[in-house]
Amino acid sequence: MEILTIRPNSLHLFDYDKEDIFLVIDTFRATSTLAVLVESGVENIFIVKNQEEARILQKQLCPDCLLIGEEKGLKIKGFDHGNSPSILYEKNLENKSVVFTSSNGAKTLILLKNKKNVFLGALVNLSSISDKVSKLAAKKKKNVVIIPAGNHGDPKEYVLEDWITSVLIARRVSELTEFPIVIQDDFWDKTIDVLDEESTLEKLLINSPNGKYLAELGFEDDVIFSISVDKINNFLKVKEWLKINDYDCVMLE
Repeated sequence: MEILTIRPNSLHLFDYDKEDIFLVIDTFRATSTLAVLVESGVENIFIVKNQEEARILQKQLCPDCLLIGEEKGLKIKGFDHGNSPSILYEKNLENKSVVFTSSNGAKTLILLKNKKNVFLGALVNLSSISDKVSKLAAKKKKNVVIIPAGNHGDPKEYVLEDWITSVLIARRVSELTEFPIVIQDDFWDKTIDVLDEESTLEKLLINSPNGKYLAELGFEDDVIFSISVDKINNFLKVKEWLKINDYDCVMLE
């Protein structure tokens, strides 16, 4: 059994087993925000690819659902909240239901439709998601496939925060399961080199391209929040794949 890190645009090349375990990473900010929503007491979370599908799902399936999401980092017009983990962390959303979308994480997640064991991870819940995935992988004796969402639409672009999160999770899962890490991308080695430098994780990610971009938009607090390792003790798993008007939808546990 192995631990692999695969970019979204390469998933179709992977010969997976139906019991393999997939883990989607979108640190700035989708998977961090989703961890916050679970922590804040949200009862149901539905994830779709874009704002149009979010509005359709709300209308047809869940009229009382809050609409949460962003495009190009900004709250979508007419939505209840943007994709801001630091803001949502302060809100009481107990027993609420949410329809969520984002620029990269949501779209990457939909690529895994109908896979059986699909999880979402971030730095904020690194230990809890790593432990959960490790126990399941060891029990089932199946591969762990980590997918840094990165820039979903650009197969040539690497996103530092997602790769760093993937490296840290892969290392922990490997320690817990003794599964080897398969290196399939030269950027993995470059990420290891960066992590092994004296620079702190905080300095690296605050000064990353996406960290600077979010700060310019006024979301520096989200950057600080999203790099807070193990701030939250929960894990996110796909409960069910749904079809709404021929659109793919994910429901989280």
